[in-house]
Amino acid sequence: MKIAISSTGKDLKSQADARFGRCHYFIEGKLTEMSEATGPQYMGFK
Repeated sequence: MKIAISSTGKDLKSQADARFGRCHYFIEGKLTEMSEATGPQYMGFK
């Protein structure tokens, strides 16, 4: 599965951009292994 993350720059050290549709760059990646992350610890609840 391939994913695209909005970015403020061209390299992996760039910060993610909150504007997906109007960002300047995309960082593409390929997921080789997927795992499920569920539960309150992954949703910002304490």
